[in-house]
Amino acid sequence: MLLVFVGSGATAAFWMIMHHYVLKSDERKTDVIDEAYRRKVFQVLAATYNEEIIRGERWLGITRMRKNLLARARGQVLELAAGTGTNFAYYDPKKVDYLCAVDLSPNMITEAKRDAAALRVSELAVGNAEDLSQFADATFDTVVDTFGMCSYEHPERALAEMKRVVKEDGSILLLQHGMCRRTYKWMLRILNNNAERHAENYGCWWNRDVPKLVHEAGLDMPYFRMRHFRTTFFIVAKKPKNKKQLAAADDVTPGIAADHATADKHS
Repeated sequence: MLLVFVGSGATAAFWMIMHHYVLKSDERKTDVIDEAYRRKVFQVLAATYNEEIIRGERWLGITRMRKNLLARARGQVLELAAGTGTNFAYYDPKKVDYLCAVDLSPNMITEAKRDAAALRVSELAVGNAEDLSQFADATFDTVVDTFGMCSYEHPERALAEMKRVVKEDGSILLLQHGMCRRTYKWMLRILNNNAERHAENYGCWWNRDVPKLVHEAGLDMPYFRMRHFRTTFFIVAKKPKNKKQLAAADDVTPGIAADHATADKHS
């Protein structure tokens, strides 16, 4: 009975939050949702981001997912799309030697700086996940990105940069929302039909095929889990260990990244 109650509560919370996101505004704010527009959205959202987003995450169990994901971080860590620093408190200082956090929005970084020193963040800077040229190849033991891939103009470039800067035996830790070929059809309709309105309000495309993007980046996914009607993805990605393994990537486990539905036009 307890499990049923908890499951029902999580489902109810999911629909309440979806209702809020979808129906926040019926009026079109712009005809062009490009990177410049979305950057402005992030700048405006920064001051109220925690109140707007994080509260709903607790109801959905995403806070726990963040903690579980970041428990895997170790050594030299790079966090992309760090936002207001939501993740900082969840890193284990016994495992993490150095933490560099980057976000595209100056206002987000300003908000993040309030807790950065107390939470032992080594470096905090404005930066673009699609261009990490300030870092040499194979610099980090762990690269973290939580709910950032929906907001990049070119997520494939961001993944390529993550792959470049992580060490050969390192990990790329991803917690993302989006879709995949196994997402329920009725949910896909909701995501696709409301994608532009959501992007206007929050600056993110919530209907990108996340597992497909990770697969096409040439990364393995030794750990992969889905939640929230298969729209939230918990992924531990790694570089293939050898050329033979890389060549076999086209035969990835069915249901994760192979034979996906037609790619979303915003991916």
